[in-house]
Amino acid sequence: REAAEKSGGKQVYLEEEPKVAAIGAGMDIFQPSGNMVIDIGGGTTDIAVLSMGDIVTASSIKMAGDKFDMEILNYIKREYKLLIG
Repeated sequence: REAAEKSGGKQVYLEEEPKVAAIGAGMDIFQPSGNMVIDIGGGTTDIAVLSMGDIVTASSIKMAGDKFDMEILNYIKREYKLLIG
């Protein structure tokens, strides 16, 4: 908020990340049907269901991109005897 105000923002609104991610992906989150957003980051995966402009439910798990990458590397090492660095 402070950074936005210092850069000249007169009215600053903060929104939850799943909402803006869904809007950025082109989802119409204001419809009564639900939209699921899954954000796979480096350390966590965040999952949210949005409907009527609000987050209905959300959860975060500690399984994400870093773990996926490691599992892919392990698979390639095991199956093809290749090392990737």
